[in-house]
Amino acid sequence: MQAKTKLTDNVLEHIEYYKTTKPSIYAREIRGKLLEDGICTPMTLPGLTKINVAVRENFNMSRKIISSVLAESCTDRNIERQLDFMEEVSNYTPEQLHWFDESSVVQTTGNRRYGHSVVGTQAVEIQRYASNATFTVNLLMGVFGIHHVDVILGPSNGYEFLKKFHEAIEQNNDMGNPVLAPGDYIIMDNCPFHHARHVEQNLRRLLDQLEVRLIFQPPYNPQFNVCEYCFRHLKFELRSNPNPRFVYNFTELAVADKTSCRQDSL
Repeated sequence: MQAKTKLTDNVLEHIEYYKTTKPSIYAREIRGKLLEDGICTPMTLPGLTKINVAVRENFNMSRKIISSVLAESCTDRNIERQLDFMEEVSNYTPEQLHWFDESSVVQTTGNRRYGHSVVGTQAVEIQRYASNATFTVNLLMGVFGIHHVDVILGPSNGYEFLKKFHEAIEQNNDMGNPVLAPGDYIIMDNCPFHHARHVEQNLRRLLDQLEVRLIFQPPYNPQFNVCEYCFRHLKFELRSNPNPRFVYNFTELAVADKTSCRQDSL
């Protein structure tokens, strides 16, 4: 006779641990882990339904999109770089920090990824599927909002980067003063052409003239660049646009429109 399955405190603690350390793990994989780790026997192993109920009701967890963390960012060397970066920027005031970044936007970015349909059926919608038209959004921003945004057709490169960066740092704030002042710092990611010999040399020479220092964020850590959060909001707004045909046919105008809306909300 099979023993009555019971979710003991020990079993619940292990289920919570498995789900916390690997949110994508399936209930059947949890059953396998409970057996492998000797927490349960085949006679006391909880069923899939009990595990799913425990995840939902005992741990108050819900299903959502995974936010991936690159394994490379968790190496000892990169953790050391993260700590060094945070220690360095903590020495400056928020007003001294500025971020520059680029993001690709394709015409089909306006396609919505979620919709509704009758339970048990697929949600099918005719959309623009393939597009080779890519735009690059260049963004310079600080703690008080966006300093400058520019959209170019096609991917960026070292030449376009320097050209757009020159334009961005020549902007003035609402008081008529340059957005970058002596003693400020520019933070950007480790995109390969940012480190190209002629690009980085010219960039540092330009910033030295302004008495502005360049800081590269740790590799594999986009969360240290606030432009990423603005790009995320921008793409969400493009997908939420009530006129997807406008987003497709006039992607550059749609990006400019949504970026200005983001600026107003900051």
